[in-house]
Parts: sequence; C-alpha cells; structure tokens
Amino acid sequence: MSTEERLKRLFEASPDQLGAIDGILEGKNQTKAAETVGHF
Repeated sequence: MSTEERLKRLFEASPDQLGAIDGILEGKNQTKAAETVGHF
C-alpha cells in the first residue's frame, strides 16, 4: 500500500477507527489480540 493510499484511508476513517489509531500513536493498548483457536 502506498503512502497516498494510506493517507486516503486515514481521511476516510470513522470516528471509532480514528480513536483506535490515536490510541496506537499514544502507545496505549486498546484491545487484546485475538487468540487463535483450532487445529493446524
């Protein structure tokens, strides 16, 4: 993904998505990573 594509997606982000991005940029862990369940 190019820088231009990333910026476009950022400008189109919902308020919830922007809040998550802000949390990442501020170094906060807002959600736990999902655990993988199943057989491989």
